Amino acid sequence: MGSLARNYTDNTVKKLYALSRNACANPECGKILIEDGIHLGEIAHISAVSPNGPRYDPNMNDNERRDFKNYFLC
Repeated sequence: MGSLARNYTDNTVKKLYALSRNACANPECGKILIEDGIHLGEIAHISAVSPNGPRYDPNMNDNERRDFKNYFLC
């Protein structure tokens, strides 16, 4: 379980970074995601992939966990 959800597409990555305005999704963080061409941000799931992860939703399937709406950059 979870392997498909961790296999995000190039389009998802591009869309996340394009919409990020180069800032962490947490408005209290302020972390820059790319500096001098180096990727400093990480892609994370809103609802966790692992049953032991934070905000895990057992009602979601891997395709729902893999959906763009379940990702954010931090």
